[in-house]
Amino acid sequence: ISMSYTLKDFKVSDKKFKKNIKKDEIVLEIGAGLGFVTEQAAQLAKKVYAVEIDKDAIVLINAVYE
Repeated sequence: ISMSYTLKDFKVSDKKFKKNIKKDEIVLEIGAGLGFVTEQAAQLAKKVYAVEIDKDAIVLINAVYE
């Protein structure tokens, strides 16, 4: 499944997002940002791989999820 969300779109598309991710799926998120969508996907999917290149965002994500 290919889906693209911004924070603004995420609230509008929350039901569609939850409907499209199954608990037996593995999700690859490119551009994880601060992890808002990552966290939601992790509650729904079997596994989530999040990729981020912004070093500041990586520091914040690591502080929250370690």
